[in-house]
Amino acid sequence: MQKNTMFKILNPILAVLTVSQALSAIFRDHLSPEVFDWVHKGGGMLLLVGIGLHVILNWSWVRASVLPHHRR
Repeated sequence: MQKNTMFKILNPILAVLTVSQALSAIFRDHLSPEVFDWVHKGGGMLLLVGIGLHVILNWSWVRASVLPHHRR
């Protein structure tokens, strides 16, 4: 799968997970502890995995932009 295609899949997932984190935090008092754990904590773990994948896919850009002194 091409990197561009992976971004087209990953970026909307990251957006949904980010909004889910915000909404579950805002409406925490209206959610049962079980639902909050599933949505907020589970979604947070998925968000971290997605961010990790995003950084891996962008590693060449990170090296060129953020780590200019660490060239190969």
